[in-house]
Amino acid sequence: MAENKQLSKRTRTPKVIRFLGFIAPAFFIALLLLSYFPPQLGFEYLYRRTFIKKQSSNLRFIEKQQLNPPEIVLLGDSHLQGMNPNGLGRTYMNFAISGDTIEGLTLRLKDYQNSLANTNAVLIQIGTNNLAYRRSSISEIDRALKFMTENLKKLTHSPIIWTGVFKTDELEDPVYSLKSVEKINSLIKKYCKDISNCIFLEADSFMKGEGLYSDDGIHLSPKAYIQWIEQLNPMVEESLEKRQSILLP
Repeated sequence: MAENKQLSKRTRTPKVIRFLGFIAPAFFIALLLLSYFPPQLGFEYLYRRTFIKKQSSNLRFIEKQQLNPPEIVLLGDSHLQGMNPNGLGRTYMNFAISGDTIEGLTLRLKDYQNSLANTNAVLIQIGTNNLAYRRSSISEIDRALKFMTENLKKLTHSPIIWTGVFKTDELEDPVYSLKSVEKINSLIKKYCKDISNCIFLEADSFMKGEGLYSDDGIHLSPKAYIQWIEQLNPMVEESLEKRQSILLP
């Protein structure tokens, strides 16, 4: 009898192994289910939100370390994050985060209130991820833009240059379609007019020639960035002059 008990103890599976044997398949099944959910609910969403939260925290820290306000503040997603603002010839703070949406940017605005209140110009480009990733409806984008505009007017009186959403290289997606881009750009133009010192820049008005997009058909190529900066330069200079005339007695 004693021998049987000892044998039973030796052959019994440890609790830790039994627990891992249960949790590992459950974790795998959860990941599999998440991969089939819509982007705004699935694994990609969790990854993006974690990444954006970390980037936002880093930018918040940088904002607090600023001794002098930047001449230009950039707000947006990967389109502006990928830009090299040195081509604008001014001091700057780039608060753009890859993957961000209109709603996400709006929540971050308060973190940069010192820079926004004291900068000479604000560059904005946002909205691509609402269509390509979050799959927002036009009515949802309308509400998000309205809320963002209301917050912007409270946080800055500096001139704003607001570039619309780029049409991308291929628009076969039923949500991220040419029609959707045109609608969102008309909304951006409307809300830009609601800000007294805002200039709307049609995203594709300055895009000339071939090879303007990267391989994914969404992000811009170096050639496109050169054209964008060339378009922005005189607009930034004009904005800086306006800002200075406001500050002068």
